[in-house]
Amino acid sequence: MFMSVSTPPSSSKPTRHQQESHGATSRSFAARRVRVLGSISFMIVAALLAPGTNAEEEFSSWNLEPSIRQAHLVMIARVSRVSEVTFVEGAKTDIALREFRFQPVRILKGIFQRDELSMTANDLGCPPADSEGAPPLEEGEFRLLILTQPQGFGSLGCVSATTGASTLDERVPRLSGLDDPLVAVVETLIRVVDSRSRNERARMLVERLAETNGLAAMPLLTSLESRVDLIATDGRALPSLTRLLADSSPIIRNGALRDLRSLLKSSEIDAEASELGSVADALKAVLDSESSQTGERVAAIESLGSVLELGADVPWAVARLRDLATSGSTYAERTAALISLAKTDDARARQVVMDRLRELPLDELTSQEQLIIGLALSADAVEAEGLVFDRLQRSIIARQPVSIEVAYLGQRHHAEGFGVMLEISDATWLSRDDRLQIAKGLGRYRDDRAVPILAAWLRGRDTLLKEVALSALEEIDSPAAAQQARLALRTEGELLLKLRLCRFLGRHGIRDGFPIALEHLSDGGYSIPAALALAALDDPRTEESLSQILEAQPSNRWRAAALTGLVAVNDAAAKEELLTILADDRHPLIVEATLAVGLSDDPSLLEPLAPLIKSRNRQIALTAILSVRRYLCDVRNSPHGLGAIESPSRELLAARVASLDETVHHEVSRALDSLVMDSYVDADLRLQALAVAGMMKGSGYAIVVHALTDQADLEDSQLLLQATTARRQLR
Repeated sequence: MFMSVSTPPSSSKPTRHQQESHGATSRSFAARRVRVLGSISFMIVAALLAPGTNAEEEFSSWNLEPSIRQAHLVMIARVSRVSEVTFVEGAKTDIALREFRFQPVRILKGIFQRDELSMTANDLGCPPADSEGAPPLEEGEFRLLILTQPQGFGSLGCVSATTGASTLDERVPRLSGLDDPLVAVVETLIRVVDSRSRNERARMLVERLAETNGLAAMPLLTSLESRVDLIATDGRALPSLTRLLADSSPIIRNGALRDLRSLLKSSEIDAEASELGSVADALKAVLDSESSQTGERVAAIESLGSVLELGADVPWAVARLRDLATSGSTYAERTAALISLAKTDDARARQVVMDRLRELPLDELTSQEQLIIGLALSADAVEAEGLVFDRLQRSIIARQPVSIEVAYLGQRHHAEGFGVMLEISDATWLSRDDRLQIAKGLGRYRDDRAVPILAAWLRGRDTLLKEVALSALEEIDSPAAAQQARLALRTEGELLLKLRLCRFLGRHGIRDGFPIALEHLSDGGYSIPAALALAALDDPRTEESLSQILEAQPSNRWRAAALTGLVAVNDAAAKEELLTILADDRHPLIVEATLAVGLSDDPSLLEPLAPLIKSRNRQIALTAILSVRRYLCDVRNSPHGLGAIESPSRELLAARVASLDETVHHEVSRALDSLVMDSYVDADLRLQALAVAGMMKGSGYAIVVHALTDQADLEDSQLLLQATTARRQLR
């Protein structure tokens, strides 16, 4: 409790006599205040906004859930007393210190056994009080406080419930009474944060939203935003969001539109035609309103496109989108309308998209150009390819960047585009990005006519361009490409590129790189690339040389390197020794042996990895997962080597999984699933395990994915995002 001098708020400045008479009392008050506040050790971290405030714009991203999760005490309180004391600081400055006393009316969370809670304006996050100004709180009004102890006893300060909050009404808002709708919202949020199930959390939020209107709905909309994947099949969510589109507050309309847009884009949504018709009508009202903000209009346009994509019969929609695409009041509206039109099957809608591509300036912003070309290709691939090729030719004449056009034409293997890329490849006006995209594009065509250009870039000085050129030559993967790349082997100074060259040449019978690969087999981070090079070289000297090293009883470093190389060339004796090492997770070479498995063509070697995947040793578990992934992506035989794990084809993965014995497949899949579900394991390790489990697709994979998406403690994590994507793919 504060022991302070209490004076009614006054509009006049205290006299000098009053200041002097209060000097000693003020100093005593300040000292006692520090001790008392230290014992209370609460600080305001969140507050709820009551209807009727004039600062609605400050609550557009109102998210109370994190603060309620951290709260030790949540209560409704009445301001029972406002007092003020003024003292002099530095013999010249008058400092006014206001004290606010709160009388608890209802405790929503936690325990509070005193009659009053005393706080200063500074505790509430207010600026230093001006003695001539009115107090920020008035006696008799109700406030809702969320209090916590973030740093233990004695820790004081004010942290807002919403990022960027700056006003008192955001921190300690006024309530109309105990039946204020925000009270019910906070009670729901308290139950939400206590639940361990995301499905249950989403259900409670949707149920409360169905009964809530006005600004009280904003915290619910914000909390639902990250759980749209779970409310898509809840029949109550769509009508509630549609109802809130007619709210008088732009804050609520924006929040409802944000959630509605995500909901309609969900692949799991199950809505009837009548519901979609009601949604379309509500969206039309937003677009027809003269008071609609740009953000609202853009969200409404995108949502309307999703309604059409879901098959709803909305006769006026396509015509309205065509008008907005050409005459929208902002570029954002026109772009959103184009995106929506591209989702329809209407011929006139597709023509609008094509016309936009024709009219696109050559120096358009990169992001906008990529968007328009992508939309055009999705609307009509044949016509769009012709327009992109025409744009490429015009860009060449105007000496404008060509990287975007080259990238799209290369991805689609456009026949005429290949000739143009060859023709301009040595142009001096090309930028570095242009050359990088041309190199990637030429590789996609897999045509030997591109080999001389790529080989010349491989022998250049630009390291990044050399890497891309080598990847393109690996994509072409022809004897002619190998012969041209051979010239770069001796001059290349980057060891990793040199080992990749050795491997590439070996795939085509050129064994120049044998001594290089053998020499660097024991070099830390280069052991795996060197072993892959030896496997590709298929030189009879490999087994003989590495066997001699093992017989000489070398150091652990060379022993591990020799075993890795021998396993890569499928040496039977090395495999037996590898199995012996894998059986003992305390063996000094366990990590190296685990990595070696991924370079083998023998699927039976994967079985010993199952128990290692579940190891409590993070490094062992991680290397076991990586080794399984490398095997499934066939890094040993792929033209791209270790790069094959970046984007393996579905056909390749299916073939590699099919090559596994049923027992091996079951044991490895079960180990991966078990690791993914272990909440005591690092999130990054679980993320890696989930990715490989998705490649294996064992009998328990679907169960694991659905269980992950329901775990509340994973919210806002990369693991949950990947699990949600996996569940969508399963559907």
